[in-house]
Amino acid sequence: MRRLLFILLLSGLVSLASAQVSVNNSGQTVAEAIQNSLIGEGVDVTNITLNGLPGNQIYVQAGTFEDPTESVGVGSGFIMGTGNVIMAEQPNTGGGNSLPGGPFTINDPDLEALTNVSVNDQLVIEFDFIPQGDTLTFNYIFASEEYPEFGCSSFNDVFGFFLSGNNPAGGIYNNENIALVPDPDNPDEYTDVPVAINSINDGMNGDPATCEAIAPDYLDYTVFYVDNQFGTDYEYDGRTVLLTARAIVNCGEPYHIKLAIGDGTDTAWDSAVFLEENSFSAAPTGITAESLFPLGLVEISDNCDEGFARIERPCAADTVYYVLNYIVNDSTAEYGVDYEPLPTEIMLPTFVLDTVFPIITIPDGITEDVEYICIELSEGFAPEGPFNILDTACIALIDNYTFDVAINNQVLWCPEDSPSFNANPQFPGFAPFQFEYFLDGVSVSTENPYEPPIPAQFDTVLYTLTVTDFCGAFNNPTEVFVSNMVRDDPTVSIGSTGQYCPGLGYDLTAIRTGGTGPVSYTWTDEFFNTYENQQTVTVDPQTLYPAETEVIFNVLLEDACNPARTAEADIVVTYPEPLQGMASMNDVICTDQELELSVVSVSGGYPPYSYTWTADPQLLPPSDFPTLDGFVTNDFDGEGYAFGFFVPETESSQDFFITLEVNDWCSDSLTNGFIFPNYHPAALDVDTVEALDCIYPNVVSPNDDGSNDAFIINELINRPGRMFIYNRWGNLLVETNRHIWNISDEPEGTYYYVVQFDDGEDKKGYFTIVR
Repeated sequence: MRRLLFILLLSGLVSLASAQVSVNNSGQTVAEAIQNSLIGEGVDVTNITLNGLPGNQIYVQAGTFEDPTESVGVGSGFIMGTGNVIMAEQPNTGGGNSLPGGPFTINDPDLEALTNVSVNDQLVIEFDFIPQGDTLTFNYIFASEEYPEFGCSSFNDVFGFFLSGNNPAGGIYNNENIALVPDPDNPDEYTDVPVAINSINDGMNGDPATCEAIAPDYLDYTVFYVDNQFGTDYEYDGRTVLLTARAIVNCGEPYHIKLAIGDGTDTAWDSAVFLEENSFSAAPTGITAESLFPLGLVEISDNCDEGFARIERPCAADTVYYVLNYIVNDSTAEYGVDYEPLPTEIMLPTFVLDTVFPIITIPDGITEDVEYICIELSEGFAPEGPFNILDTACIALIDNYTFDVAINNQVLWCPEDSPSFNANPQFPGFAPFQFEYFLDGVSVSTENPYEPPIPAQFDTVLYTLTVTDFCGAFNNPTEVFVSNMVRDDPTVSIGSTGQYCPGLGYDLTAIRTGGTGPVSYTWTDEFFNTYENQQTVTVDPQTLYPAETEVIFNVLLEDACNPARTAEADIVVTYPEPLQGMASMNDVICTDQELELSVVSVSGGYPPYSYTWTADPQLLPPSDFPTLDGFVTNDFDGEGYAFGFFVPETESSQDFFITLEVNDWCSDSLTNGFIFPNYHPAALDVDTVEALDCIYPNVVSPNDDGSNDAFIINELINRPGRMFIYNRWGNLLVETNRHIWNISDEPEGTYYYVVQFDDGEDKKGYFTIVR
């Protein structure tokens, strides 16, 4: 099957010359400059005036220009300004320049209505014209020395193109300004904002309210501004991009236009408008190639072999019998093989503006590259060939074609997501199209767009799409899938212990499950302070809240869905209780008697704990430390710890200093179980005496062998008193006035005794049960 495609071919010429703008405002009259450099195809211009006077005179504020490198944005055309336009040739060496204008003054109300300031140095050029087409267009650039520093100020130089005549859409144009700012999102559409200094600028100078008064969205219009502060090819410090003035008109009817420009507020710093050469036009349509296929037709198989060419003539020629000629030129399709013969000439009777003729192809069933029939439309023939080519159109022939389909897979990430397949057939497919979606070979829908069911969580479902175009051709194989990647609702916990060491930074870490990433974290405390929005934050609550004993922190998680799914968690960060401990040791010992040192309990702070025993180096030189069992640092398990050593023999009684230092997880410390608020270690005094006959047993072995089976204090035989026995945790086991404790089933270990004599003296120490 053969398919017709219709393409309009355009061509143009490019020339290169010097690199700087040149202006001629003395070699021809304003009327001549308008006719020669501005007026293009499809318009008849008459009655050109200058500031209300005949236009057949030279005027320094108007002329022609050339810019071969298009540094000003356009290569050549007509220029009009608020002063002598020869200034445009200057290399832009100053921050602001102007040259005096002509002697003819005018005050145009339409120009002055565009701004809220006075307008000076006005130039107003007017003329009548009759369009030969249905759309008037011309291209221009506005440039000014007021840029950029006087943007959004009272120095709002303005210009306008004011059109009068019938409006085909209804009503009339009554000096309606068609020099309007385009819509930045759709440049083929126009706003109602006039082009001026205060509507198109760099957006960085002046008072924004001044610009907003005429262009509320002026910051969006900066895309139309070009800075030239450092350019040297023309004078003006800034300009617009190439803009187009456009208006629909009635072919063959008279219209009037006024081109006007003026200085805002003062007469300094000139502005100008560069109008592109021969762009003022309303060209009639010459030849187009179109399809005969009626939209919505279901029976399509026999209609794809025919197209047609539409010929339109200028509206001004509708009162005469009009003959148009054409030739087939630059074609790759073969006459008589790919298409049937065409008529030799086109005749348009009086008052008939257009006609069509069919182009019928010959299907050959052979898959080939795209082939073209190109038709050149001309008025009359010359012996050597056609002349005055009006237009060209090409028709593409395609045999046995298939086409691709653009379609996006659907991946669902959030609960609110819903899948929708929207197939977009590509060239050379021809509308209208028929769609059919298949699942496992079974048709499930002929709709497009098609909304498939949502798969189970983390499942993917694959569909096959078949598309048939108007000519019965099919798409290339197309598969598309929908995946449900929606995770469960998020949860969050805080992976921290809550044990906080005052004065040190404390890390809080959020642990997330579920939700769709990336996620955000918001940390706050119970006093409404906020912290960095990161997964892990570092806090120091005691620095902020020294009077508290604990602070509650909260984390709020929000996932990437819209609306976001949330989860939150709290943690109580506590300040530690002061570190406390208890230690025990003999306070009176005999020479060469073993001294037992014991850690009874530790509380407060945060475990684990460690401890260190040290001795007075004057009594026990550091060189002796390695021989003293227990002078090391070990972890303390909370069950108590004890060790012993023999006190060196001394010649006389003297103090013996031993220090116990306990450290917790926060590196806080205490000594000998006493609380030191500043956590500085302190020494425990242990008194020693001279050798005495006060031997107290330090080891008892109750194994029923008749030797050393009981704990005996012989001194109680002749010296009345009471004996108290404690286990290593300070629990009282025995209280007696006897001198002997018969040990039964007490376990091995260290025990403590206290002897209180009736005469007021107390003695205490420890012993070990060994079995």
